[in-house]
Amino acid sequence: MRSHRLVRQGIRRCLADLPEPVLEQRLRMLGLVLVHTAADHERRGDTSPGEDPPAWAVPFVDAVEGMLTAPVSAAAAAGSR
Repeated sequence: MRSHRLVRQGIRRCLADLPEPVLEQRLRMLGLVLVHTAADHERRGDTSPGEDPPAWAVPFVDAVEGMLTAPVSAAAAAGSR
């Protein structure tokens, strides 16, 4: 899974200021949210062949960006030490 590793490395470079445990937790959540969101849209028939990107992908990317770049709360920072 070279491409997966490259994407994770790129995200880590962009978010180098986040504590490693916080970033790792957010990356795990990202994987779960992606799989469940894509499966939900497929189950509902929201996918259209040839639609690039799928209509749900743009708001999904916005949500993921917010999740990954959100400020670290005091509780999360304390738990990451």
